[in-house]
Amino acid sequence: MRYTSDYSRPQRLNGQLVELLAELIGRRVKDPRVHGVTITGAEVAPDLRHARVYISLLAGEEGWEEVHAGLVAATSYLRARLGKMMRVKRIPELDFRYDTSLAEGAHIEALLDDIDYMDEDAEETTDDNEDDDG
Repeated sequence: MRYTSDYSRPQRLNGQLVELLAELIGRRVKDPRVHGVTITGAEVAPDLRHARVYISLLAGEEGWEEVHAGLVAATSYLRARLGKMMRVKRIPELDFRYDTSLAEGAHIEALLDDIDYMDEDAEETTDDNEDDDG
């Protein structure tokens, strides 16, 4: 496969990390604290030494501390497995973070729904006023 210059190595590694970590965490990590986890993204640093891995939970943010502790405990295992699965000199240090983008997106959607609801109420009020005038 030939890569163009606009698709850099860190970007390729981001996608590969998401795919491999999702498989490893879903099938290989047996820690009971790590459950209901979805890998939503990864950002590998330009020097390829560090990677932020974004996690979403089915239970929401409430169980994050427990899940994070399980992921931190499994980090050395995950890096060792990634070392066998990826063709890179050095596996990046993994920094697991809770992904707030889903909650933020839901909040924005709720705000937009409120705006739509307010617009509908304003139109109904305008229509009622026009009926009273006529």
